[in-house]
Amino acid sequence: RISSDGRQLISGDFDGKIRIWQLPSGKLLRQFAAHPSAIAAIRIAPNAGYFISSGFDFKVKFWWLEDKDTFLKQFRG
Repeated sequence: RISSDGRQLISGDFDGKIRIWQLPSGKLLRQFAAHPSAIAAIRIAPNAGYFISSGFDFKVKFWWLEDKDTFLKQFRG
């Protein structure tokens, strides 16, 4: 997913890691283990400074875009 300002791309992988890339350079800004299994979906809240990830661990997490790897909230469903 690309942020609303077009400056960052957020990707999730089968290893449960989230990677945040700088655009247009493609430089990896940070990566972190978000879920113990594959990332199912990522959504970026427009103009809100956070994004949401869900994994096959049945958890949904809200993350700050600029903060290292701290999540705001976690829900299990």
